[in-house]
Amino acid sequence: MKILGWLLGGMALLSVRAFCDPLPPPTVIFSRPLPNANLNEISQPSRSNYAFTEVPQGDPLAFQSFDGDDFSLSQTSDEYIVQSISTWSVASNLGQALGTEFSTVSLYMRPVFIDPVTHARSPAAPFQKIATGAPNQAFNQDGVTVGNSNPDITHTNIKYFGGQNYEGVGTPGTFFPLWQTTFNNLNLLIMNGALYEFAVWGLGYQTLCSGTDNQCMDPNTLYGYWFNEYSNAALSGTTQQGADNFYLKFSASDLNAPTTFISASPKPVDLNVTITGAVNIPEPATCGLLGLGLISLGYFFRRRSSGS
Repeated sequence: MKILGWLLGGMALLSVRAFCDPLPPPTVIFSRPLPNANLNEISQPSRSNYAFTEVPQGDPLAFQSFDGDDFSLSQTSDEYIVQSISTWSVASNLGQALGTEFSTVSLYMRPVFIDPVTHARSPAAPFQKIATGAPNQAFNQDGVTVGNSNPDITHTNIKYFGGQNYEGVGTPGTFFPLWQTTFNNLNLLIMNGALYEFAVWGLGYQTLCSGTDNQCMDPNTLYGYWFNEYSNAALSGTTQQGADNFYLKFSASDLNAPTTFISASPKPVDLNVTITGAVNIPEPATCGLLGLGLISLGYFFRRRSSGS
């Protein structure tokens, strides 16, 4: 019975890649958007928007951990096909394409098991790199979008409500560009009510700066460090679905490692994210199911069988 409970937990956390044709038209099915109130240093006591990184300032080549958050779809269907995930980040230099700072940008996801008795959280499977690609080093003709070596990833240089860039915390008058990164055509089958952890993370060029080379990491300016954008739900001025005043820290060296919960830096925030998709209408004759769900099921079964 205990093993059956674990297997049912694994099935409840099913997240698979669904290849179905045609896919339903997408709509927003999860919304924790950018804040539109209490922005930047001018409202510092009640500031809503923040950006954080996990790389130690003294070691520009380190990649020890990365930040993210979680989501659960609890709407009107048993399962959804997630077609895109968008998050936002803050880069170092205004007017430069994202690819001059970052060599790759990736989306990671894993299902999470919630113990029905203790309510403790543990990974149902290791993190999977769902999508990755290298952002281009020049803007497109529109002057605001940047392509990627992966055609399903787009980067758009945007501004907050009212036309503001991101103002540095503690550095009033110093502004940084805000980027929206969208991972398209994901076609992930996500179960209603299951919890998924995710992270979007970019890696800077793995060389120290020298001469005129700008494809590098600068330990003084933090050039080349990925800063996800977060907001405090109560101050954001927008409805922040799934906000719990925690963001999450994950180990980069052990993708099976448990989650670390971060509740205040300098105040409780959640990672801003929007997800588009549609209710899944299974077509057994035309759909093949692969991916995180099968991985998580095998992972649970292997761990329980070995007695670990």
